[in-house]
Amino acid sequence: MKMEMSTLDLLVTVKELQPIVGYKIANIYRIGNAFFFKLQGKGPFKNPFLVIEPQRRVHFTEYSREFPSRPDNKTTILRQLLRDGYIRSVQQVDFDRLLKLEISREGKDYLLICEIFRRGNFIIVDQDNRIVFALWYRRMKDRDILPGKPFELPPSKNKSLLELDESDFDTLPPETSIVRALARTFGGGGELAEEILRRANVDKKKPVNQLTTEDKRAILTAIKTINEELEQPQPELVKDENGEYVSFHPISFQSVSGKKEKYEHFYEVLDKYFLPYEHEHSEELFQKDKEIKRLEKVKEGQERHLAELMRQKDELKEIGDLIFAHYNQIEELFQTIKDARRRNISWEVILQKLEEAKRKQIPSALILEKLNPKKASALLKLDGKTVELTFTKSISEQAETFYQKAKKAQRKIEPAKKALEKTIQQLEEVKKGKQLILSQQQVVVRRRKRAWYEKFHWTFSTHGMLILGGKDVKTNELLAKRYLHEKDLFFHADLPGAPYTILKCAEWRATHNDEVPQEDIMDAAHLAAVFSRGWKAKYGDVDVYYVNGNQVSFTAPSGEYIPRGGIMVRGERTYQRHVPLIWFIGLKIFPEYCQIISGPEHRMQKEALLYVKVIPGEHGKGTIAKKIFKFFNGRLKKEDQVKLSKLNLNEIVEHIPGDSEIKEVFENRALIEQYNNNQLQLFYENNNEINAEKE
Repeated sequence: MKMEMSTLDLLVTVKELQPIVGYKIANIYRIGNAFFFKLQGKGPFKNPFLVIEPQRRVHFTEYSREFPSRPDNKTTILRQLLRDGYIRSVQQVDFDRLLKLEISREGKDYLLICEIFRRGNFIIVDQDNRIVFALWYRRMKDRDILPGKPFELPPSKNKSLLELDESDFDTLPPETSIVRALARTFGGGGELAEEILRRANVDKKKPVNQLTTEDKRAILTAIKTINEELEQPQPELVKDENGEYVSFHPISFQSVSGKKEKYEHFYEVLDKYFLPYEHEHSEELFQKDKEIKRLEKVKEGQERHLAELMRQKDELKEIGDLIFAHYNQIEELFQTIKDARRRNISWEVILQKLEEAKRKQIPSALILEKLNPKKASALLKLDGKTVELTFTKSISEQAETFYQKAKKAQRKIEPAKKALEKTIQQLEEVKKGKQLILSQQQVVVRRRKRAWYEKFHWTFSTHGMLILGGKDVKTNELLAKRYLHEKDLFFHADLPGAPYTILKCAEWRATHNDEVPQEDIMDAAHLAAVFSRGWKAKYGDVDVYYVNGNQVSFTAPSGEYIPRGGIMVRGERTYQRHVPLIWFIGLKIFPEYCQIISGPEHRMQKEALLYVKVIPGEHGKGTIAKKIFKFFNGRLKKEDQVKLSKLNLNEIVEHIPGDSEIKEVFENRALIEQYNNNQLQLFYENNNEINAEKE
């Protein structure tokens, strides 16, 4: 399984990162050994996050994460050095797994070096080439990474495999296999060397001195082909027979087998591939595992202690019972010994007499195993159990002592059980906490790419036509001038302060004899009405007119004036009377994110898992948005609650026309059933009407 980027991967990644030159570093976060740079700037990426993880990867990420509330010491130092700095360049050092970012902050220049190889590091160097930060400080054979020391790059192979020419074959060790010779002599690594040889149809184990002229030409041709493909990369993810991702490449690799998924951008591949491994070194998980190990040791000790108490209790009681069961034999034996000692008979003679008694099978002698004169005690064998009793105490007293000890052990058993139960409960809670962290990590939440039309009020009509409405003077003008086709329909509420609204129906009309279904006209009129000032005035309904796009003009008749953002509508207008001021806001759930949609109720019934009906009211947009969020959240599975939690509340707010009231809430019965059976995504994929142009 591939666990870090190759030199070729970094080459393509650096090209993808070029648009962030000029972006500002707004903040820095850390999860495990991965640093997340929140960037801001004017360019193709809106507030992107850049992941830089030494030894492993660097790429943009589209997934949302829960960052630690408090930064650790390393992150704090990085923020002090780089936050609010500007990225001046992004480079790959030579053709190696070394990323270099030039960053300027408050008149100071820094280099950020990320080494993407085993034992690689993450280093910040100042303008005097002194190390001011490193993820790990260490002494090495060829260089030292220490605070304040001059920074030295790792040894380089100088030339790239992709720059190989015919003369370079003469520099290779003749008896070494061609794959090893290429990988060790030139920058690029074994993965690229194997791919080149596979394309050239040259045995990778073939010694260099056995290469033919045709072999060398085929290798150079393969390199040329790879260079051409790198001009327009076609990134891929590779799955094994179990459906697990095992590799990734910026172009199609013929040397790697498996099911291959194609992507538009290489960062999408890296983002998806590395996400499951992101929390391997999570501090939170580390602490949970540490606590689990501690509690498991405590539990094992308590189990041993409890087992010992129960053993002692049973054994001590058993001894007491045995003493009473053999009371007469013990009493006879002890009385014999004590009588002999009173007559001053030596222990030696006593032992001889007892041995004679054993040979004669006298029961009281048979239970004796050993005498201990110094302790005035005897080891007795009672039904296979060895028991030590003294002559100086009564047999009943000694039996009672064992019973008392058994009771003492019994009294300790219940507290020991409770202590063990408490530890088991604590252990289960910590394990559940760990599983919760893992389950939340496994819920992949991607930052949804907003469609171009989401800068307007928008929805889709009954037959899937896009409906757009302006949000202010600027977007009104943008809509009318850039997006209004002469065959589209233009809508406007019949009162001041209403959005320009467009039904994008030109394509439909071209294929349907110029006719637009009345349902779609009503849908567009609906959007034009609810986002008008009629909502603020709390009207029950308003009139809306519409015209063809070619009836809208931006020039006034001679002697008249049209203010900025204004239009002139010429010709006959068609009216939709008494358009009701009600609006529906719904929730769609996808595998990696959720989305808020709004529109007429029929759209919600087709697409939304949950939705609400709003009407003009007294509560502000923020209040209503929170209520909608609470309704959605209360009816979702835990994994989808995580997705919803990543949603910015403004994504709900922008669908609310104004001060409102929630009139009704709905669960889409048909989709709820699909949702509970985990078939909702399949429904969306198979519903072409919904899926056509909208996501």
